[in-house]
Amino acid sequence: MRIRSFQPVSDPTQHIQSWDLLRKAITEILNQNNSGLSFEELYRNAYVMVLSKHGDKLYNGLKLTLENHVKQRVLKRLNDSWNDNFLGTLNKLWSEHSIAMHLIRDILMYMDRVYIPNSGHPGIYITGIQTFRKYVLEQSHVADNLSNIILSMVKSERNNEFIDKVALKDACKMLLHMGNSSDRSLYEQLFEKEFLKDTKIYYEHKSQKMLMDNSADLYVENVQEILKKECEFAELYLDKVTEKKLMQDLNEVLVKNHIHTIINMENSGMLYLLKNDMLPQLANMYSLFKNVPTGIENTVKCLSQYVRETGEYYVNSFDKVGDDGQAVVTPVKLIENLIGLRDRCENFLINAFHRDEQIKRSLIEDFEYFVNLSKKTPEYLSLYIDDRLKKHLKEQEGDIEAATSKAMILFKYIVDKDMFEAYYRKHLSKRLLHSKTALDYSEKHVVDKIKHECGGSFTSKMDGMFQDIEAAQLIQTTYKEYCQNSPSSSGIDLTIRVLKPINWPSSIGEEVVNIPSELTSAFNHFSTFYTHKFKSRKLKLHWGLGTAELKVTFYNKIKNDDKSQLENSTSGNLNIRKETKILIVSTIHMLMLLEFNKNERLTFKELKDSTKLPEKELKRALMSVSMGKANQRILTRVVGNGKEIQYTDEFTVNDNFTSKFAKIRITNVTGKTEVENETERRKTKEVLEGDRKAEIDAAIVRVMKARKSLNHNNLITEVTNVLCKRFRPEISTIKKCIETLIERDFLKRNDKDNKTYEYVA
Repeated sequence: MRIRSFQPVSDPTQHIQSWDLLRKAITEILNQNNSGLSFEELYRNAYVMVLSKHGDKLYNGLKLTLENHVKQRVLKRLNDSWNDNFLGTLNKLWSEHSIAMHLIRDILMYMDRVYIPNSGHPGIYITGIQTFRKYVLEQSHVADNLSNIILSMVKSERNNEFIDKVALKDACKMLLHMGNSSDRSLYEQLFEKEFLKDTKIYYEHKSQKMLMDNSADLYVENVQEILKKECEFAELYLDKVTEKKLMQDLNEVLVKNHIHTIINMENSGMLYLLKNDMLPQLANMYSLFKNVPTGIENTVKCLSQYVRETGEYYVNSFDKVGDDGQAVVTPVKLIENLIGLRDRCENFLINAFHRDEQIKRSLIEDFEYFVNLSKKTPEYLSLYIDDRLKKHLKEQEGDIEAATSKAMILFKYIVDKDMFEAYYRKHLSKRLLHSKTALDYSEKHVVDKIKHECGGSFTSKMDGMFQDIEAAQLIQTTYKEYCQNSPSSSGIDLTIRVLKPINWPSSIGEEVVNIPSELTSAFNHFSTFYTHKFKSRKLKLHWGLGTAELKVTFYNKIKNDDKSQLENSTSGNLNIRKETKILIVSTIHMLMLLEFNKNERLTFKELKDSTKLPEKELKRALMSVSMGKANQRILTRVVGNGKEIQYTDEFTVNDNFTSKFAKIRITNVTGKTEVENETERRKTKEVLEGDRKAEIDAAIVRVMKARKSLNHNNLITEVTNVLCKRFRPEISTIKKCIETLIERDFLKRNDKDNKTYEYVA
């Protein structure tokens, strides 16, 4: 549309003529009869009125025309349709009015841009909306009828009845159009307030019925379907503010108000789902609970209760014994149970709880709780890893690594990591020295995991053990070359590993025992070689962890009809068949069995006196060769038959021993005997407490040397933080160490503040 330049006029009645023209045109537009109008002419007349300072007359005239039209024409048409398509008629009237107001605004654009901003009046289009709102929608009979119809349609929609969805959508849009982002009063008054109220009432009744008719998991599925449907409804018909309020109300009515019922429902609640690993159902439940304020809190509470009770049951089960007096659960089985529980919880976290950080933190706390319930857990964990690494011949390397990696996750939860280290070094030493370990990679993989968790200083002795074994192999090679030029008179093929005492745990083998002369001769031969090579070093024989191969001949009595295999004894009366086997035994077995070369029968006391072996180790060795099937025992107990070996029990070589193997490995009795008894555990604890005091002393000195001065509480906190990767020191122990360091002049109390300590250089 092209606008011609304004030409000044002198006629004082021109504005009256202009308004009369505009009034008639506006009326025609409102009546949807604007086809013969010249919008250029109408714009020019409005332009003249505003320019001639008659903008006020133009605005007031427009407002009055709009009011008359709405009151006389719009309301009449609406009232005529009261009982016949009321909502459709209202939507149509609003649509026509809105279109007309856009056209009128275009005609009066100059007034809208120039006059309105300085007049304090609302814009032309807004004026039209306000007029429709005031004289149509705010009329009580219209408002009530509109509200009832919309709410009735919503209810029908929820009951899956047919409704005019377009009419409902247009009505909701119209109500929203009556205001702006800050003025939603009409929308709230006519629709939102009652809509939300009806929604809560409707779903309160429905939720009660659904809970009575369904299991918890089916209830959750039904609620998810309801939320999905209501969300789609809200996106289609409602504004974002109402949608948010609706979802909050639905979550409150359907989820929050029934959360305890859902969790605790018998045979279908969350506890049931956890026990039966029902991940899809748990995921559905979590997706509901996360949207209510207490949802995650209640999920954590239920999960934590289940995990802790299960973990406690596993940990406490080790002390239970069966009717036969044996442990119901071995240490290996206990750790397998805990690893299995950890795997299940990881599965819950990933596949049901979407890696929720709050749930993740809770699971860590739960495992820390029950893993540290028993002071034996560090030992059991070490025994589990020991078992896995010893079984490498039956497992693939990847399986070993997977098993040990999972075990190291449990290690992270252990508070007293130094106790684990003590047991692990003990078991590692046996594996390395007996060559029963898996590939070096698997051993070092575990140590690397420990190092990553606790630092290099924590594993320094373990690293030293590996280095000692590697160095010992080189020394052994050199010794073999030495033996070619200077053979040993004993004739024994000797393999010796030279170890540094600082790296290896003290265990059996330090006591003085009776070593046969031929073995002493072989050791002295190696000692001569070694001291010549390393003149400043001294060797001490540590017999407890060695192994030996013994050539043993059994003289079996056989029947007279098997003459082809006979060899007459010196008496000439007995038919005897010699059978020679190689026994792979520990040093303890060897020292014990060699005594039967001197005596045919020996009591336990006689064996103990002649070998000087520790009583416990000798009993274990005797049990391993005198129990089992009669023809598979190396020794026979001819006097005594109880489970425990007594001093007077008498043993002899079992000449009826048979085996299809030429080489037979003899091991000590396994099972609960691998676990330390109370005396051994008390000794381990005493050694550990001594080491801990030394570490606490060192930590206090390091902290004070760096800080120079600290009050009591801050020193306790910093020392605890320094040591927490190894163990959790008792506050009382730290206090005692502080007092000791004051007495030793490493620290002193501040002259003015008795609770502040100063470092003494």
